[in-house]
Amino acid sequence: MEGSDTRKESDKDRQYKLEQKWRKILLEKPTKENYAKAYTELHEFKLAYGDPRLHKAEGGLYRGTVSFAGRTIARLVGCGKDVLEIGCGDGSLAFLLAENGNRVVAVDISEIALAVCNEGKARRGDPEVVFKRGEATEIECPDSTFDFVISQDLVEHLAGELMPAHLREVCRVLKPGGSYVFWTPTRLYGSTSMGMHLKEYNLREAVKAVEAEGFKAVWVDARLYKIGVLAEMPSFAKSLAFAWESILEKLKADLLPMGARQILAPPILIRAVKPHNV
Repeated sequence: MEGSDTRKESDKDRQYKLEQKWRKILLEKPTKENYAKAYTELHEFKLAYGDPRLHKAEGGLYRGTVSFAGRTIARLVGCGKDVLEIGCGDGSLAFLLAENGNRVVAVDISEIALAVCNEGKARRGDPEVVFKRGEATEIECPDSTFDFVISQDLVEHLAGELMPAHLREVCRVLKPGGSYVFWTPTRLYGSTSMGMHLKEYNLREAVKAVEAEGFKAVWVDARLYKIGVLAEMPSFAKSLAFAWESILEKLKADLLPMGARQILAPPILIRAVKPHNV
């Protein structure tokens, strides 16, 4: 048991050093080539040193199952839609969306992730999902193609200067009236990664970013989904939430236990709607 604990700590240290190395590189030079190299190394690490249970799980790279965040996004999307997922990881959410009757294109910058996804696709009997290489700021899809673009735990991995270009590219591939649904941790939690979260947002900052690129920002309070309610909040509620965030920052909410933080300040879930006249 002691040897196992030592190994686990050693792997954690190794991952921390790897993420810190790439954090420095990507903040200084956030090119698509550097992003590809960074996530190739991180995925190689996960396969070599990660939890061995993941290697046997369907997907085999991350959790292999759809998270609470993914299930919430899937419910917002519904069925019968043309959907693009950016940063698809092991493909678990893309598969769920296809099973729900959507036509799905899922992109990732990592060839390792795409190989895992295509292995999963073969095991599942070729569901209606296409996996291909793509980046947050450069998607090889025609204009006005998708009803929904989605991402789960993606935008915090982008250098802050890339967010406007990412949102413009999302807007380009969305149909008029289509929505970009994204989930990201609030920075009110304090740091939630070993280094690869290059820019975390609070709700006010996330709303400001999407509205600056011409979207209408609809805030979805994910806390209520746990009791079966998917609540798209009215516009005035955003102002109240912004004020509440300011209070939490002054009270240093990041020092509270994570369970309390998640109740006081939920992860950010936004449905950014493209105007019909764009």
